[in-house]
Amino acid sequence: HAELEQSFDLEFCLVDGAVERYRSSFRIDFVFPDFRGFGDWKTCAGEKWAVSDLANDLQANLEAYGFAKVMGRDPVTPVQLLWLYCDKKTGKAWQVHGAISFAQASAWLREHALPRLRLIRALRSLDPTPPLRAVPHDITACGGSGRNCSFLGACQFQPSTAGLTTEKLYQLVR
Repeated sequence: HAELEQSFDLEFCLVDGAVERYRSSFRIDFVFPDFRGFGDWKTCAGEKWAVSDLANDLQANLEAYGFAKVMGRDPVTPVQLLWLYCDKKTGKAWQVHGAISFAQASAWLREHALPRLRLIRALRSLDPTPPLRAVPHDITACGGSGRNCSFLGACQFQPSTAGLTTEKLYQLVR
């Protein structure tokens, strides 16, 4: 089946019964013919850069949550995941399999994503453009590449092995 793109609400039920909602979406490269899961094409610079544990990956959990919700899956039936990797340099290909149920994805997102979503929402409520000092810089978020980062100029990441400097990257993303 062809690529699937869909918006959905990420919902967290709170202790007091209230529901916190965040709008999200997914763009899945292909859906299994029997609709039991989906897959994604990936390229990377080698196997050491590939995600090997889909159960602990933000994209995999968010897309499994959205897929299960959009497809009306019950909370405990696992969504089958298949990441198909290709090494950019050698052309070597390999597969990474996973299975995440709606309930598992929801719990993982509650623990790992909800605190960051709340921080983002809080910063946005203060000012549409928060001061850079208020934004926590995290080199692991971009792997030191600085791609698509609005805060690149204030971040103290290490230059990449490609010889790009902070200044060059900052010019690229402006």
